[in-house]
Amino acid sequence: MTYIVNIDANARTRLDQQHALYEAHSLSLFKYIDRNMVNDALEAGCGSGVMTQHLSRLLNPSGRGLLSIDIHRIQLEAAAERIKECGVSNVRFKEHDIQKLAALGQTFDLIYCRMVLHHLKNASDAIDQMISALRPGGYLILEEPAIHDGSFCFPEHSGFNRFVKACQLCFEKNKRDYTIAYRMGLEVQQKGMTTLHHSLHHPLLLTEEQKRMYAMAVDDLAPQFIKHNILSQQEIVDLREACVAMSQDNISITWIRMHSLVCQKIP
Repeated sequence: MTYIVNIDANARTRLDQQHALYEAHSLSLFKYIDRNMVNDALEAGCGSGVMTQHLSRLLNPSGRGLLSIDIHRIQLEAAAERIKECGVSNVRFKEHDIQKLAALGQTFDLIYCRMVLHHLKNASDAIDQMISALRPGGYLILEEPAIHDGSFCFPEHSGFNRFVKACQLCFEKNKRDYTIAYRMGLEVQQKGMTTLHHSLHHPLLLTEEQKRMYAMAVDDLAPQFIKHNILSQQEIVDLREACVAMSQDNISITWIRMHSLVCQKIP
């Protein structure tokens, strides 16, 4: 599994801004968890570690700690540095593929997976593996974005419409399961899990800095636009300029809608 968007330091700036839009909603999901039952956890795709410290503090202090995995070493290094700055000591990092969880040879009381499944070609199989890696009574938290389906810009702006179309084409051309957000609630039920909570969070961008995430995302996706002949180099330049102009306009615009699910493996 590889990410479609860039994951370098510049991309992490946008991803950190994005996290700030979702953080409060993500943390609110923890109230559906009985913390006394969570002695260890797996963070399936930790990225740069924006949720790692929060997950580590969710665990029983006398428990076995948090294992945070990611397929990309650069992400693990960024996450480890972030955790070091927070003074957290109950986290282990491992370079590992979410699509090969059985190879870990472990089971967990909690598995948390945020904004990872839509990068896979077969998200359903990854969900199967996560459920198999849960102990009886264990919790699974999934958070997945609807890739700009339902996002809006008012008044309409050509830069917004062009970006949404190009972004979705990136996932289609790479054959990624980017519609998993809509299906995951039904899928976990069909796999025998009990749903404790299911909600949507669609952030409105209020500042110019927040709105500039669209222009930053153009930069992150530019290699894919070229690789799959979605946009030419000049069209990328034009789109970025349009997105910058859009951030400066007095418009009402949203970022990606997040689908959040908390479920339990009832014995």
